[in-house]
Amino acid sequence: MFLPATGIAPGEVGLINASMPGAPTMATGVLVIYADDVSFSFMSPEGHPFAGPLTFSAHTAEDGLTVAQIQELTRASDPFWELAMMIPVMGERMQNDIWRSTRANRARHTGAA
Repeated sequence: MFLPATGIAPGEVGLINASMPGAPTMATGVLVIYADDVSFSFMSPEGHPFAGPLTFSAHTAEDGLTVAQIQELTRASDPFWELAMMIPVMGERMQNDIWRSTRANRARHTGAA
């Protein structure tokens, strides 16, 4: 995930490169539709395999640790992707693995993992 050098703000565009087993890396742009001090949301572009917002947020837990969360409220954009989501290896698990990897990479980058 590559975010704008100017920061995350509504109207800015970010880049996501996602690798999938047996397929070339998929690169896509996403539009920032919301941003505040603790969260931001992306919307996928027209023609993307999935449609809907992705929200990234963080808060400090009672023990002082930072808790990061990614919420995806998307649907398949066409019948092909809808069918793909029903295949256990290709569908929901693979999509969730992308965001688990993103969260783990972020934790490593900040020294939390």
